[in-house]
Amino acid sequence: MPSSLYQRYRPKKWADLADQNHVKVTLQHEIEREQIAHAYLFVGPRGVGKTTTARLFAKAINCDARAKKTAEPCNSCASCKRIDAQQSFDLIEIDAASHTGVDHVREYILSSAEVQAGHGRYRVFIIDEAHMLSTAAFNAMLKILEEPPAHVIFILATTEAHKVPATIISRCQRFDFKRIAPDIIRDRLRSLAEQEGVQVTDDVLAAIAAHAEGSLRDAEGSLGQVFSIGAKKITMDEASLVIPRSTITDAAALVDLCLRQLTAEAIAYVNDRVDNGININVFMADVIVWLRTLLLAKVGKQLDLFSQQTLGELHSAALEQAARTTVKRLQMMIDIFIKQRSLLGQTPIEQLPCELAVVEACAITEGEGAEKIFNIKDSNNKQKPDSSATQKSDKPDETDSETEVKSSLSSLEKFTLEEVKGRWHEVLENIKSLNRSLCYVLAGSSPRAVSGNRIELGVKYPFHQDRVHDAKNRSVLAEATEKVFGQALSVVAVLNKDGE
Repeated sequence: MPSSLYQRYRPKKWADLADQNHVKVTLQHEIEREQIAHAYLFVGPRGVGKTTTARLFAKAINCDARAKKTAEPCNSCASCKRIDAQQSFDLIEIDAASHTGVDHVREYILSSAEVQAGHGRYRVFIIDEAHMLSTAAFNAMLKILEEPPAHVIFILATTEAHKVPATIISRCQRFDFKRIAPDIIRDRLRSLAEQEGVQVTDDVLAAIAAHAEGSLRDAEGSLGQVFSIGAKKITMDEASLVIPRSTITDAAALVDLCLRQLTAEAIAYVNDRVDNGININVFMADVIVWLRTLLLAKVGKQLDLFSQQTLGELHSAALEQAARTTVKRLQMMIDIFIKQRSLLGQTPIEQLPCELAVVEACAITEGEGAEKIFNIKDSNNKQKPDSSATQKSDKPDETDSETEVKSSLSSLEKFTLEEVKGRWHEVLENIKSLNRSLCYVLAGSSPRAVSGNRIELGVKYPFHQDRVHDAKNRSVLAEATEKVFGQALSVVAVLNKDGE
């Protein structure tokens, strides 16, 4: 008996095939109506059932006891038993990665195709990793694929359809296999655990499904490793010995702190996780995954995608956190963590990029600037506001430094919007040499209006608006505009409306 879990429990009938209903139903109809094509192309990621489907198809069309107008093999006749035992003369499986040359194609395929079926009605050739065949080998197959003997069926399986010549694809009936949903993988793993008499907790099954990335074969392989522990009840503590420990719960806790704008607590939490041996790269990846989960919940909790990827307490936590934030804020947080994660390994302190991401994420507030959040409030040292401050301009986009710049430039050369737009790329190039971070923020912005020496710059997010109005960044903007236009210009950021 095969030792691998996925080999022992390989589906023997169509009902056992996980997901891929769009492929399964079509092939079943073809078998029921006796409308079998001469060549098929199965395309999809690894471990999603391409070869298993090909074997089921071969078994069904060669089954001696299959009833008319049905597609389910009997699994008890001589033909079915030979195919299950991989001893059938009528099922030829070829690994194209090992037999790429034209000589192998002539020897293993072209010459064998002339031989009549031994026990069943058809000889079925399953060519795995078909994209690995050489150009000469594909050319040698063209003629027989176009006009094969009546008793021959070809099934080409590949993970990279773009490497298969169009002349081959045009001669095949194509089926695209998709990644298997996490909830389907979890159900399959739970069923295997029950058949093996092992109790596995839901968090272990969820972790295996998450790391499988849609590959049922990989998931079953990981479950087999977990079974090798030998315990009758397996929790995450035991499973973490052989599979990566999931940090999605920790990620959810960190995001919760960021949504509540508890900056100090969030940074302390990151350091506590690092001290406990967490992999910071995996952790930040899980934070991004969790933020995406919240985004899916926010867009529509009825979405199948959201329901498939969250369960139990995590499902409830996602709905609760999503209710306390907005789509825009989640988009900004995802951007922040993706940007900072790319800096991992480039800083002297391992967790510094994550800490910076936390600070930025905690600073995001709808309708408020980051400087308002970072303002330290001490109830014991409240200062009375300066009376002169109440007499400042009521314009929200204008600061003292802007007023000073405008007054000092009132007699200098004025520019039109077209002139500023035409040379704005030069301004960005100068900013890049002075402050790369600011250049990244301004990459999606553009001048909207010019009034005297004041440039009104349209930005997408409140956080970008706050960065432009930062005192240090205003100095960078003044220096960059002076290099391009010969004089420092005042840049004021305004939020773009939807659609702009």
